[in-house]
Amino acid sequence: MANDDARSQLSRRRVLAAGVAAGVPLVAGCSSESPDESPENETTDQSPETEPEPESETDEIQNATPVGTITDVTVSPRTVRQFQPAEFTVSVANEGGAVLEARVSVDIDGSFADAFDVTLPAGDATELTGQLERQRVGEHTIAVAVETYDGPVQAQQRSTITVDHYPAHQVTVDGTQLACGDGRAVYGGASLANAFAPENNRASEASLEPAFDTLADLGVSSARIWGFAPSWADISSMPGPETYNDQWFEYFDRVVVAAKKRDIRLFVPLFNGNPAYGPVGEEDLGVNVPQLVRWADDAETRNDFFESEDCMRMYKGWVERLVTHENHLTGVEYRNDPTIAMWELGNEIQHSPPRVGESIRPWIEETGAFVKELDDQTLLTTGSYGHQGRNAFVDEANADPIDVVSIHYYPGPEHYDLPEEEVIPTLESTIQTVREEIGKPLYVGEYNWGVGPEDSAPYTERAKWVSRLQRVMREGAVAATNFHTVADENRPTSFHKKATVYAPDEQETLGKIATHARLTRDLSDSECL
Repeated sequence: MANDDARSQLSRRRVLAAGVAAGVPLVAGCSSESPDESPENETTDQSPETEPEPESETDEIQNATPVGTITDVTVSPRTVRQFQPAEFTVSVANEGGAVLEARVSVDIDGSFADAFDVTLPAGDATELTGQLERQRVGEHTIAVAVETYDGPVQAQQRSTITVDHYPAHQVTVDGTQLACGDGRAVYGGASLANAFAPENNRASEASLEPAFDTLADLGVSSARIWGFAPSWADISSMPGPETYNDQWFEYFDRVVVAAKKRDIRLFVPLFNGNPAYGPVGEEDLGVNVPQLVRWADDAETRNDFFESEDCMRMYKGWVERLVTHENHLTGVEYRNDPTIAMWELGNEIQHSPPRVGESIRPWIEETGAFVKELDDQTLLTTGSYGHQGRNAFVDEANADPIDVVSIHYYPGPEHYDLPEEEVIPTLESTIQTVREEIGKPLYVGEYNWGVGPEDSAPYTERAKWVSRLQRVMREGAVAATNFHTVADENRPTSFHKKATVYAPDEQETLGKIATHARLTRDLSDSECL
């Protein structure tokens, strides 16, 4: 058996073995030459009368040495998609004269992937199997080595595996529907608007995975998440004019990977508009209309944003930096990653009083064309609120670069305060307007039935109305819907946000989200879902 000192040196030997330069897959192994085959043991004159000399003690030791060889390394399939497993098989043989006790190590690109302890009698062989998966697109080198615990590497061999992006297909438009791969795709999901809430340190990796686990447990197929750090975040994505924070991009890289691993498509607003959720102070640096107006030399009011050359330059600079960013975990630029199903020009970008309701179509035409020049694969929508006089949404959605119509819908006493008898007809009328006057797929980027921030808030009432809205959207063939918003945290005891459903506390509404996600999948016939 291996002694402790030999075991302690094993990892160093394995790394050295994995460091051999990559090239044509090689079959390298140690073979043992017997004394009869060795040149120094050959005789030039060997007559029949000559007696063979008896084996020496040294020869007996050599004949009894274990010799580990790798006879084959196979990987199937040789091309896989991100996070999809490939099976490898390593064939190991002992061609020596004694029992082989060794470790077979498997590295990918010089990093440990797997290891096996083997015991092989003289002349015996075995096959070892395992699975590999990678998240970075491209070709990867698999290095396999056999090493004894008290000796050097005996054999090594290399193979390769190619990783392609996952998912395989982009989301596209087919008339008034979305399509993906081989058929219609209807997306039912939710948003993670609280992903940057500073009180919960939501920008940390530790909280990111549980947040997406919560969505995955609901069975959603899509998620809407900011493509920027909002003003309330504990991290800044754009701390100054045309200045970008690499730390934020590293965080968003993990957002994309977290969604990818769970088969969740992302709907991503590129920018934040004229926030309806309160004032934005000087210290609240965010990628939004008020902040860019502050930085611009040719703008004073929020409405100036749409005619400001400085604001347009800063907006385009941010968008280009985001859309063309290469994910450090996957090696894929965001614009080439099908996990991102749709860009939104901005979250609720619109004129402020006294110009509420005026069209911003010229701005949409220019910015939309710019995004399409950078990325002609990912779908584009406006991110507009969409109706009830806050936008000229029919005119704006008819802009040439816009693929999908965007609306948000918040009936209920904490939002529009529509009479209950008008809630369903208003939504049905909006769906009909999109179908008849625009003729593009409809995306409800946000919807909810708001409840007051008291402990006695009527959560059952919310669940009832959310279910009614979802039924209307399914019957109206709405292409994608994202409930706003789910938080993977316990509901505060004294105050909560009126548009937030807290998991796991609010099971009734969470159940409605899960049911809607399942039923929208049932409406789809695409392999993507």
